[in-house]
Amino acid sequence: KEQAEQDFEYADEETSNMLQAAIEKNSFLSLEAFTTLLEGQMIFFERCSEYLKELKPHLATYREAVEQRRKDFEEKQALREMKRLKEKQRREQLKKLTATGKTIFGVNLEDIHTRDKRLIPQVIEQAINYIRTHLLEVEGLFRISPSKTLLEDLKEQIDKGK
Repeated sequence: KEQAEQDFEYADEETSNMLQAAIEKNSFLSLEAFTTLLEGQMIFFERCSEYLKELKPHLATYREAVEQRRKDFEEKQALREMKRLKEKQRREQLKKLTATGKTIFGVNLEDIHTRDKRLIPQVIEQAINYIRTHLLEVEGLFRISPSKTLLEDLKEQIDKGK
């Protein structure tokens, strides 16, 4: 019985020693893994820092490019808005002219015929007579269309009676 107790105590002590050694080993391995992780992070952040230092001299150039793009965008937006407002004004003016019975463009030909008592609108007759008188010998007269802006301006002037 005494021998069995001694064997049991020895086994208990042996198990405790092995358990203590395993705990110390795991503690060491955990600490080693943590240290390796920290070293990896240090290397990563050092490289990031070096990269950022390389980019720093270019930062002002990037900011200038961003500001230029912002200005370009704002200018384009302002031009679009001006165009939109001009077109809106033109449509409103056309509505007014149509209401007063003066407009030519955007009105049904039958309505112009009824209003003016003419088979062909006067402006068309004037254009035909001008071409016959001054431009009959001009080659390629109708090959190239005018710009949309010029055409809109001319239509507006004609509608205003100018």
